[in-house]
Amino acid sequence: MDQVICFRTEKGQDAISSAGYCYRVDRPSADGDLFWRCLKMRCPGRLHTQSDVNFSDPMRHGRDHSYPPNAEDGMIRKAVSRMRGHFAMENISIPWIYQEGANRLSSSETASAMLPVIVSDFESGLDLIPVVRGEFPQAHHQGCYFQFTQAIWRRVQQLGLAQQYIENQLVRVTVRRLMVLGFLPVADVGLGLELIRVSLIGQEAANMGALLD
Repeated sequence: MDQVICFRTEKGQDAISSAGYCYRVDRPSADGDLFWRCLKMRCPGRLHTQSDVNFSDPMRHGRDHSYPPNAEDGMIRKAVSRMRGHFAMENISIPWIYQEGANRLSSSETASAMLPVIVSDFESGLDLIPVVRGEFPQAHHQGCYFQFTQAIWRRVQQLGLAQQYIENQLVRVTVRRLMVLGFLPVADVGLGLELIRVSLIGQEAANMGALLD
């Protein structure tokens, strides 16, 4: 059975992490079981558990998630939940900590000297490139990284590799390497993709070939 991590959300709601995804209680069923929904906004992922608070019974996962699982997410959220409780006891506001950092950044010369940046979603980014260059030649145009990773994950699901992503470390590393391509200089993206391709051997190369095309 999957390891279950229990924690509380920022609003104090009961939440759990299972199989690399985090959920909050959505609603109880008529027989006392619980339906959970993914914490990620607009993600369709769902989970159904028995009423046993120890989660000793098997869980039933519902619709597919819109993003890849992250085994560390639940542990991080639990740690943040504990920190939040500690700060509350010490009468320290977490938003105050972030506000202090934002104030220091906004007053720095580096922040004030930053060039304009235009961010577009991944699907429409290619069509916008010539428009942005023509209207805003001094601006830096970049695609939305979140949309980029979602597009890769949708392709993983379409190719039937979602389960292998969970079970096979090489598949998981390959998908994450593809997502990291978004941080490379444009001139190095082709080389980075080729290095990912040659790192695959045997059956993994056959399985992942369509993803790299």
